[in-house]
Amino acid sequence: MGKLADGYGALVAEYYHCPSDDLLYVRWHGHLTAAEVVDGFRSILVWQQQLAPRRLLLDRSRTTGEWSEALPWLNFEWLPAASAHGLQAVGYVFSADLPSRHDSEAFLQVMRGFVPVELFGSSHEALAWLCHPHKAKSALPA
Repeated sequence: MGKLADGYGALVAEYYHCPSDDLLYVRWHGHLTAAEVVDGFRSILVWQQQLAPRRLLLDRSRTTGEWSEALPWLNFEWLPAASAHGLQAVGYVFSADLPSRHDSEAFLQVMRGFVPVELFGSSHEALAWLCHPHKAKSALPA
């Protein structure tokens, strides 16, 4: 559906819309900076405004990088806007990169105040939960 590249042309994020599941799937790539994370979430917000998906899958399994500087913008700008556009559930696939995980955990803690969030080890598990929440359970502790 769409792609986001950095200033050098390297892929940062891919966006897929699954209308039958009312889902926006975002697959992140590479070493993410705070600026790239904000740009990526700005694109998510544009897709949310256009398509109004109720479910969001954030797949960070292919990324590294610390982006804690993006957290205030995500917490105070993106989250309220995403909620206002009808976001109802988020499946989150962690990166294996430990510094990235710390930033993700801080973001997810705040996100839980707005929408249900589950953590997963793979996008397949996250999709199963998002598309059939009564059948699948998170593989990771909340």
